[in-house]
Amino acid sequence: MFYNSLLLLQYQQLSPRSFANRNTVHCLLCKKPQRNIAVHLKRACMKASSPEERAAELQRAKKSSKDWCWENRTWDYKYLCEVLPHRPCRHRLLKLFQERGFLLTNLPHESDMVADDPAGPSTEAASVTPAAQTSAHSSPEESESDSSSDQRERTTDPSWQREAPAVTTSVRIKMKEADLYEKFADDAKLLHDFKRYLRVTLKVPNCQQEVDNVSRFLRYVQPSGDEPTLDFLTKSTATRDFLASLQATDMAAATVLNYIIRFVDYLKIRLDLAQGDAQLRLNCQAFKELLQTLRKPVSKAHSQEVCKARYDKFVDGSRPVRDCQEILRVAKPDFLNLFGKLITDDLVSDSEKTMYRYYCQAVMVLRHFQRPGAVEGMTVTEWLNRKDSDGRAVGISQHKTATMQIAVLALTQEEEAWFQAYYEKVRPGFLRDCCDKFFISSNGKPIHSATNDLTRLHDSYKLKPATSQEAAVMFIESQKEDVAHYLAHTSAVAKQHYRMHVPWAVVATPTLLDSLAGSSPEHVPSTSPPPVQPAFSDFLAAFPVSTDGQPPSKKARVDAGFQADLSFYDRGRCQQYKQRQGYLLSCFTHRKPTVGKVSRAIEKEGWKANFPSPDTILQLWKPASKVDVEKDPHMLKSVARQKWKGLAIKDFGPGKGQRVVATRPFSKGDIVCDYHGRVITGEEGRAMMENLVDEPGYLFFFKAGERELCIDAQTFPCECHPDADTIGRRITHSRKNPNLKPMQCVLMVDGEAKHVILFRAQVDIPVDKELKFDYGVNRKSFRGEGWEVDKIGKHEENESD
Repeated sequence: MFYNSLLLLQYQQLSPRSFANRNTVHCLLCKKPQRNIAVHLKRACMKASSPEERAAELQRAKKSSKDWCWENRTWDYKYLCEVLPHRPCRHRLLKLFQERGFLLTNLPHESDMVADDPAGPSTEAASVTPAAQTSAHSSPEESESDSSSDQRERTTDPSWQREAPAVTTSVRIKMKEADLYEKFADDAKLLHDFKRYLRVTLKVPNCQQEVDNVSRFLRYVQPSGDEPTLDFLTKSTATRDFLASLQATDMAAATVLNYIIRFVDYLKIRLDLAQGDAQLRLNCQAFKELLQTLRKPVSKAHSQEVCKARYDKFVDGSRPVRDCQEILRVAKPDFLNLFGKLITDDLVSDSEKTMYRYYCQAVMVLRHFQRPGAVEGMTVTEWLNRKDSDGRAVGISQHKTATMQIAVLALTQEEEAWFQAYYEKVRPGFLRDCCDKFFISSNGKPIHSATNDLTRLHDSYKLKPATSQEAAVMFIESQKEDVAHYLAHTSAVAKQHYRMHVPWAVVATPTLLDSLAGSSPEHVPSTSPPPVQPAFSDFLAAFPVSTDGQPPSKKARVDAGFQADLSFYDRGRCQQYKQRQGYLLSCFTHRKPTVGKVSRAIEKEGWKANFPSPDTILQLWKPASKVDVEKDPHMLKSVARQKWKGLAIKDFGPGKGQRVVATRPFSKGDIVCDYHGRVITGEEGRAMMENLVDEPGYLFFFKAGERELCIDAQTFPCECHPDADTIGRRITHSRKNPNLKPMQCVLMVDGEAKHVILFRAQVDIPVDKELKFDYGVNRKSFRGEGWEVDKIGKHEENESD
C-alpha cells in the first residue's frame, strides 16, 4: 500500500500536466468545482445513490458547465445597461467581471468607464439643465459627452437624454434628502400630454429632463395620488418652499422655474381643461406672475456668482496661450504615430481613433481658437469645399453663433493632411447613418459636446483642461477686427455690415495667433499677404511618385526649396501607396488571388514598406470590368492557348455522360473559361442546326451590336487547336441553378480582333462542383445571349439538373 502511494506521488511529480489539463466541472449539489466530478459524486454528494443516478447527475453537471461556457461567460455591455442602469454599480461589476475572466462586448471608451461617486445608488438620473453654461452650479447633464451613448442607444424614445455623470451623485442625494426627487409615473396623462406638446408642437426632441423636473415639482406640492391635479396653481407657499429647497441642493433653480412656466403656458392653451374650469386661465396667469417674481432673486444670485468667478479669475490671472496649448505639444507624438498608422492602413483600435478625433478637435479649439459650436457644426460639405490660398487650406464652417458670424478655419498643409486622414480613415468606420456632420462620435452620431471631448483628452494626459475662451489673449487695436472676424466671437463686429472674407487675410490671422503663443502683442508680424509657397504639384514635379520610387530625404526636400515638415512627404507616400494598391489589383483581373499570390507579387516587386497588405488586397478585389478583361494579357494568353486552370472533364455515368467540374475553388466574378470555336454568322449557324438530328448541338448564338453571330463549337476539333478538347463546349445547361454567366468580349488574339464568349462565375464555386450556365432559351442548339435572338430550332431542351 505504501509502495503504491509512493508510485502515485512520483507520477504526480513527473506528470503534472495530466492533472492540470483535466476539465474542471462544478458539482450542482454542493456548488463547488471538482477536478473529477465522477469520483466526487461517488465519494461525497451521492454516496448512497445508484450508478444510474450518479451518471445522470454527472451528465447534468457537464451540460451545465458547457452551457455556461457557451452562453454565460460572454456579457454584452448594452444588456448590463438595461438590467443595471446605475453607472457606478455597473462599472464596478464590469471591473469584477474582467478580474474573473469574463468576456465583455460593446464596451464604451475607457474614458467613459470612470465610475461615479459610490454614494447614492439610484436608477434614475437627475435631469436639470443649467440656465447658462458659466453657472457655478450647472446641471448634471452638462458633463456627459457624446461617447456615453450606451443608454441612448438602448432606447427608442427620441426624447430620452443622457444619464447623469459623476457630479450628479451628490446633487441627487441632496434632492432625496430634501424630498425633491420623487415624481409621478411617466404615463401620467397630464405629463404625457405635456411631453407630446413639447415634442410635436414646440419641436423639442430632448424634453425628458424638462418633463421630469415638472413632475418632481408637482409631486412635491401634491404628495399623494397617482395622477397630478391642477391644485398647485393655488399653492403659493408650497411653491416657495420648493424653490428654497431646490436652491439648497445646488441645482439651477432658474432653469427649473423656466420649465414650470412653460408648463403653465401649456395649461393655458388646453381648451378641454378650460371648459371644465372657468378660472383656469386666471389662475395660470397669477401663478406665472408668481414664478416670474420668484425668478428675479434667483437670477440675481446667479449673476453675482458669475461676477465673482470672473473677478477671481481676474485677480488670479489667466494662463498664457502657450500653457493652454500644452496638450497639443504633449499629445502630438502619439497623434503622429496614429496618423502614420492611418495613412499606411495599419490596425488602429476604436479607442485610438477616438483619441485621434479628440486631437483634431483640440487643434480647432486651442490652435485656431474656434468655439465648440464651430467644431460641432462643421460639415463634410464645408470640408470638401475648402479653399486653397498660398499653401494653406481655408475651411469655412457655416454655423450660427450668437453673433451670426461664419467661422473660418485656416489650416496648415500638415493639419489639412491630419483632417483628411480623419475624413478618409476614421470617420467612415464610426458612421452608421447618413450624416453630413464632419466629426462623428463612436456611437455613429454627431458629437454632442466638443468641450467634454477636449476635457477627456486633457484627462488622458493628466493635464489641466483649457478652453478657447481661456486661450484667447489681448490684441492691439489694429488687430482686433481681423481676429474678431476669424474667431466669430465679438458681437460688435457682427453688427457691422457683413463683409466677405478674403482668403489671404484669413490665412494671415492664424499666423498672428501663432505668434501670440511665444511673443507679446507688441511684436506681431505683419498681416500683409504671405509670400507664395511651393504647391504640392511643384513637389510632385521635383519628386515624381511611382510604384518603384523612393521618397525624398529631408535634405533633398529642403535643397529643392520645400519645407522640412512632412506634409508633402506624407501626401506623396499616400499617392505611392494608392499606386501600388492599384497595381496589385490590376495583376489579378481575371481571378481573385490568394494571400500567397499577393505576397509573392509584393516580394517580386521588392517593396519593403508603404504597400498594402495581402488581406487588404483581398478585401478590395472586385470582378474586373469588361474593358479591363479585354486588355488583360493573361486573359489573351489563356484564350489563345486554350489552357484554363482549375477545370477537368468528369464522367458522370449513363444518362449524364461527361461534364465539366472545378478542380480548384472559384470566387464570384472570376473568369473560368471561354466558349471556344469558329465565329460564323447567324445564318450559317441556322443552316448547320437544320442538319442536326437527334444529337447535341454546340452552337452559341449572340449579338454584337446589330450583327447576329454564332460560335461554332460543333466543328470538332477546331482549326486553330486541332489537338485540344476545348472544355467550354462541354459545360451543360441549368435554368434553375446556373453558376456561370456568359459575357461577350472582343479580344486581340494573335493580332486579330475576335469575338469571344467568356464564362464568369456568378457565385462562389467549390472544388468538384459541376459547372453550368443558362442557355437562355429552351432549344438544344441555342445558348448564351439567346434572349436577344428569335427562338428557333426544333428540339426541346431537357433540364439537365
